[in-house]
Amino acid sequence: MIFYLTTSNIPELTSLTPQQRALVESACLRPLLLRSWVRLSKVLVLFPIMLSTLVIVPEVVHTLTGKIVAMVLGLAVFFTSDYLFDMAVISSCREAIGKYVSEHEHELR
Repeated sequence: MIFYLTTSNIPELTSLTPQQRALVESACLRPLLLRSWVRLSKVLVLFPIMLSTLVIVPEVVHTLTGKIVAMVLGLAVFFTSDYLFDMAVISSCREAIGKYVSEHEHELR
């Protein structure tokens, strides 16, 4: 479901049916997200975010509001940061996605 939400707003994919979009996701987007530069940047960007979410943010928020709010805020940042990073990578590679859709149009129809 998360991958669908990531790709459903890309203009190059809005004209495709869900089955065609799934084909583009499996053949183009998943390999894109598994490239070494994406994986390395994901680790370098998300590790400090998640570490600070689990260690620093609860201490700061706990002193200001309370333990429940700190846990909810920490969990929200922890679970949404990976999704937001994938959205940023996919939106920055829209040209490659459009090129793939135009080159493989006969396979998608």
